Amino acid sequence: MLESILQDVSNGIRQLRKSPAFTLVAVLSLALGIGANAAIFELVEAIRLKTLPVRNPRELVSIDFEKGSMRAGWFSTRSARLTYAQWNQIRAQQQAFSGVLAWGALASGGEARWAEGLYASGDFFHVLGVNLILGPGI
Repeated sequence: MLESILQDVSNGIRQLRKSPAFTLVAVLSLALGIGANAAIFELVEAIRLKTLPVRNPRELVSIDFEKGSMRAGWFSTRSARLTYAQWNQIRAQQQAFSGVLAWGALASGGEARWAEGLYASGDFFHVLGVNLILGPGI
């Protein structure tokens, strides 16, 4: 059995040496395929397979309105889901969660502008179970 495998491998190597162009195309095709699969797996792992670096990531939920519902109020960003008044009501009346938090884009003077950062509710880091590296916690 082992001798048969060795004969097949040596015959394959001999055939690859006879046609270097085919060998080059085959090796490049394998390299590209393996590289592409490795890159796709890294992307999927980073997005879907790794858990968030917070305490109890499977217990996080998002609160939103029913899809297609009409709502009024001043929203600080294009992606805001709740107004500040709605957030205050949820925070004051909720009894189902061990903690609630909110975040949004930075805004100044009533005009929303894109920035490298967020504003967050006071218990943001406490609820997530994340320790601050720099600065005081609120």
